[in-house]
Amino acid sequence: ALLCLCHPPGADPQGLAQALALGADLPLWLGTQQQARWRASRDWLEGLRPLVRRRQPAQLLECLVESTDLLPVWLGTWGGEQRAANLRKLIELARDPRLSGAGVADFTRRLQEMVDQPPEDAQAALMGEEAPVVRLMTIHQAKGLEFQVVALADLAFRPRHTAPLLGPGGVMGQKAPDPLGGPARPTPLSQALLARQRAVEEAEAARLFYVAVTRARERLVFCLHGAAAPDQGYWGRWVGQYVLPDPLAQVIPAQNLELAPGSATAPPALPAPVEAGSGPQDRQAQEIIQRCLRPQPPALALVSESVSGLEDWLACPRRHFFTRRLGLDTAWLAPAGQGGSGLGGAGATALGSAVHRVLEITDLAQGPAGLEPALASLDLAPELAGQVHLLAAGWWDCGLPGLLAAAGPGELAREQGFCLLLPGQPGGPDVELIGEFDLLVRPAQGPALLVDYKVTAEVAPDKYRAQMAIYSLALWRGQGAQGPPPRAFLCYLAQSGARLVEVSFTPEQLERWQGRVLQAGRAMAASQVQARPLDLPAGEGCLPQACALARAGLCAGAGPQGADVKF
Repeated sequence: ALLCLCHPPGADPQGLAQALALGADLPLWLGTQQQARWRASRDWLEGLRPLVRRRQPAQLLECLVESTDLLPVWLGTWGGEQRAANLRKLIELARDPRLSGAGVADFTRRLQEMVDQPPEDAQAALMGEEAPVVRLMTIHQAKGLEFQVVALADLAFRPRHTAPLLGPGGVMGQKAPDPLGGPARPTPLSQALLARQRAVEEAEAARLFYVAVTRARERLVFCLHGAAAPDQGYWGRWVGQYVLPDPLAQVIPAQNLELAPGSATAPPALPAPVEAGSGPQDRQAQEIIQRCLRPQPPALALVSESVSGLEDWLACPRRHFFTRRLGLDTAWLAPAGQGGSGLGGAGATALGSAVHRVLEITDLAQGPAGLEPALASLDLAPELAGQVHLLAAGWWDCGLPGLLAAAGPGELAREQGFCLLLPGQPGGPDVELIGEFDLLVRPAQGPALLVDYKVTAEVAPDKYRAQMAIYSLALWRGQGAQGPPPRAFLCYLAQSGARLVEVSFTPEQLERWQGRVLQAGRAMAASQVQARPLDLPAGEGCLPQACALARAGLCAGAGPQGADVKF
C-alpha cells in the first residue's frame, strides 16, 4: 500500500507527504481494510496539522504520542523499552530552546543536522550507571565513562580499501589495469598513497584503542580469534604484542566459556488467564483500557500567539479559527456571489508590505529624498513604486519628524521584534506574545514612543485599539512596568494625505488588558483542536456585513441578538 502511494500508476514518483497533501487514494485491488487504514491515518494527520502553528515541538510530540497506540505497541515488541526511552529522550531534547528554535521547522532542521553528524547520539539510558546490566556501546559513546568490566569485541577488524586512494591536493593513485585480464598492478604512486593512508589509519586506531582500554576499572577482556591468527588487525596485533606477554594476562579458551547443558534456569510459569466477567475488577479494567484507547489531549502549559492572532481571537474566535488554524488569508477573499479572485485585497496587502519595508530602510534624516535609493533597492514594478513613494512620503507630513526630533543615537528602532511572556493565572496557561514594532523610540528621559503604520484612508482608531493595547502592554512589561506607559500612535498613510492619531493607555487600563489577554489564552487552550467554526462563539457585536468571512459566505456570523446562524 505504501509503495502504491509513492509510485501511483501513470504518474511520477512522489513522497508520502505529497500523497497526503493531494488526498491520494489506494487502488481498489488492495482491499477495503487497507483503504480504511489509509483514510484513518490521513484524517488523523490532517487533524494534527493545525497544531504545528499552535504548539511547541515538545508539545506536538507529546500530542502525537497521546493520540496513538505507538508506545503500547512498542512496549510489546522486542527492544520496545529502548525505543520508548529514546522517544522520551527526543521529547526532552525538544524542550531545549537551543534545539527547538522558533518552532517545528527549526526543530526538524536541527534534528536532521544532529542525525547527519557522526558520532551517532547515544541511546537513552534505561537504568542508572550502577545498574547490573550489559551495555553495548561504541568507543565514541563510552568516552568519559568508566565500568567495572569492559569487553572489546571484533579485534580482527581492519578496513578494506575499495575507493581510489587520494593524496594531498587531490592526487589520485589508482592501480594499473592488467592488459591480460589479471589483477590490477600497483604503481609507485599508489603504493606511496596506500602507505600514507595506512599510517593515518594506524594513528587513529591507536587513539581509539587508548580510549577503549582506559574505560575499565577492574577487568579488561579482549575477544581474539587466536594469538596465531594471521590477520588480527591493528588492535589484535597490539594485544598479541603488548598484552599477552604481561604476567597478569589470563588466556581463556572459547570452549571454556560455553554453558553446560541445563545450566540455564527455566523461565517462571505465566499465571493462568482469567476469564472476563462482570465483576468490579473487570469493569475497572475496561475503564482503564478505554482511557488508554481514547486519551485526553494534554493540557497546554503555554499558549504562544502572535499579536495579530490574539487580536483575531479577541475580535472573533471564529475568525481566529479560519485565519490561524486553517491559514486563510482574508485579503484573498472575494465577496460572496461575485466570483472575484480577491486580487484587490491581496494587492492592498502587497502595497502595505512595500510601504513598511521602504520606511524601514530609508534614511529618515534625508527627508523624502531618501525614498529614492530605498525604492531602487527593492526593484518594484514602476506602478507599484509610484504608489509606495506617494504613500511613504506622507511620513514627513503628519508630525512624526517633530515628535522624534529629540531622539538620540541608538534610541530609535524600526521593525523591532519582541516576545512577551505573561505568567498564567491559577489553572491557566502562560501566554507568550510575539510581535514587531513598526517604529520604536526609547529615550533616556520620559516615556517611550511606539508608532504603527496603517496604509489606509479610513481613520478608525477604535478598530486597532486592541492591537495598540497589546503593543503598549508588551513594551511597558518589558520595562518592568516601571515609569509611565509608552505613548502609542497610529500613523495613517493614504494618497489623500497622512494623519497621526494617539492611542495611549494608563497603567490601570494596561492591567485590565493583561487580564483580557490571559483570559483569551485560557480560552485558546481549552478550545478543541477538531472544533468546527460553529462550536466557537461569534465576536462581540458581530456584524456580518462588516466581516470578510461573512461576505465570502464562509461564516454567517450571529444575528442582532447573538443567535448563531448555521454554516
